[in-house]
Amino acid sequence: MDNEKIHKPAEEWIIQAEYDIETAVFMLNAGRYIYAVFMAHLALEKLFKGLYVYYLRQNPPRTHNLILMLERIETIYKLRLTNEE
Repeated sequence: MDNEKIHKPAEEWIIQAEYDIETAVFMLNAGRYIYAVFMAHLALEKLFKGLYVYYLRQNPPRTHNLILMLERIETIYKLRLTNEE
């Protein structure tokens, strides 16, 4: 895949993630806690999918499992993205 084919979908995932996190903040401020958590999860999912497309140059898996996507990115890039230190 060339860079344009990678960057555009990755960018779109990131834009959607930003929108969802803004929505999560509005929901939180309105006291809609269940929806705030739901939108925060969606934002993370879309962020991870954007990273997946950008770094792995593949379509992201059709999953809502954040841990699975993070582990795949970490494994392939030998990254440690968790904050255990």
